[in-house]
Amino acid sequence: MSASVKLPSTSLLDEDARSHQAAIAIQAGYRGHVTRKRLKLQKQKEKEEKAAVKIQSGIRAYLSRKRDSNEKNRNKIEQKGTESVKLQNAEKIVEEKQKTSSKKKSKKSFADKQAVIAAATSIQTSFRGYAERQQAKKDKIAERVS
Repeated sequence: MSASVKLPSTSLLDEDARSHQAAIAIQAGYRGHVTRKRLKLQKQKEKEEKAAVKIQSGIRAYLSRKRDSNEKNRNKIEQKGTESVKLQNAEKIVEEKQKTSSKKKSKKSFADKQAVIAAATSIQTSFRGYAERQQAKKDKIAERVS
């Protein structure tokens, strides 16, 4: 009689090895899935950030142009205001020259000059009020935008 040693069957070893290989394949597939998902989300986030930067850039450019336009309009209004002051100064100079050239003035011509000065003052006051109202409208619109 010979002694026989029982060896484990090769089918069990093969089955364990195949199960191990299958587990490795499943884990690798899952890791790949998670990595692809993470990269997709990261790309989406980068696109959103680029879009936000582009929108912010456009808004800043718009507000800058608006601010420049308001400053130009304000400068025009100020220039017109200085022109009206120059007109008043010119009227005063003419009035002084007329006073020195003829010392006799009738009440009627004095009243006429007073009327002209009052009319000029009234026109200037109206224009300044108009300019202020226009500027207030523009400022209100600029506040709504920002």
